[in-house]
Amino acid sequence: MQRILCVHQGAELYGSDRSFASAVNGLKKTNKVDVVLPFNGELVEYLDKNNGQIWFNSNGILRKKDVKKTLNFLFNTVEGREILFAPLQKV
Repeated sequence: MQRILCVHQGAELYGSDRSFASAVNGLKKTNKVDVVLPFNGELVEYLDKNNGQIWFNSNGILRKKDVKKTLNFLFNTVEGREILFAPLQKV
């Protein structure tokens, strides 16, 4: 059993969100899957909460106002700093 981290850009229940939930729930059959979402939304109830945790972190969304910081954001994300030092909220 492997531990997998899945990150998604939304927490609604539109097409990509349902596809994401389906993939996560499929992975959870044989792996421990943790999920990071930008906020608490309808998708949380759609995800099977067994065999993993759900975290919230809005820093994964690149907003238009943050375009000037894109290189810094990308560097920190690749280096793991953006996720490691950003506050996470657990469900």
